[in-house]
Amino acid sequence: MTARSATPAQTSSHSRSRSRSRIRSTSTPTPRAATQSKKKTSADPYLQAFDATAAARAALKPEQLLVVNLDIPTAVSTLDTVFPRLYERRAAIVKVVPSFDVKQFDAIPAYALALGHAHSEWLVAAMPPEESADLYAEALTLRETLMVDVRALMHRRLLSEESLAKLSGSTGFRNVAVDLLAVHTLVRNNWKSLEGHTGVQPKELERAVELCRVLQKISGARDLIPEKVSVAADQRTRAFTLAMNAYDEARAALGFVRRREGDLETIAPNLYGGRSHATGPKDKGTTTSPTPVPPAVTPASTPTTGTGPFA
Repeated sequence: MTARSATPAQTSSHSRSRSRSRIRSTSTPTPRAATQSKKKTSADPYLQAFDATAAARAALKPEQLLVVNLDIPTAVSTLDTVFPRLYERRAAIVKVVPSFDVKQFDAIPAYALALGHAHSEWLVAAMPPEESADLYAEALTLRETLMVDVRALMHRRLLSEESLAKLSGSTGFRNVAVDLLAVHTLVRNNWKSLEGHTGVQPKELERAVELCRVLQKISGARDLIPEKVSVAADQRTRAFTLAMNAYDEARAALGFVRRREGDLETIAPNLYGGRSHATGPKDKGTTTSPTPVPPAVTPASTPTTGTGPFA
């Protein structure tokens, strides 16, 4: 395990815990089959998917909206992991369930990305100004910690000498965000050879991405007003509804196709872990609801017979 030097940026444990409770997670791994927006070209796949699914969100009526009662980053990450397994059964589902909405099924990765983006926008909009300083201080400390670990890996020749060449090391919300993302990508892409030889922890890398996305949003949205908070909440609720409905329909169809094998939860687990979700007023945060909304799937009469932080 690599020894670490003391970090220059220090924050109180109270400030750190307050920041983490305010923003548990704001970003997740990019789903593997994300769609690109036709309207604009962007380096951010989350934004691309958000733009591409705008019409679908707008088409939802208020009474169709679900209550946001899941941890969004966890849900998006789960969809990322599950979708490849779902896609392997796509042909079987279509054969057994002729009425199955394939277009909605294929949109699950884009819906997941769009949800990740909408959640990030909502977090920034709802964040008290004083939280920004706490997050920035945490980001500075984490960047220095990860850079110390990367230098140790370079010394052991597990990473090239040029590994940190593109990092700015500068201050400022945007600069720190870019550096965190660069270190995350560097370690993630070399994880197989680095695992067991570094002090870097998967949770630290996940937090680096979370802080990166939030700092980027804060840097360009310092003057958010309450009206924007309401708009962000509405968009998050609509993105959540699209993603959950599409996934529910896929689970319902797959459950019928695989009813004899009984392996639905292994292939596509219930995101609610036994709980249910419901329609209701626009989301005001994370809540729970006892009213289930089962997906509607009409089956045919004759059926046929990566884990880890970088999966």
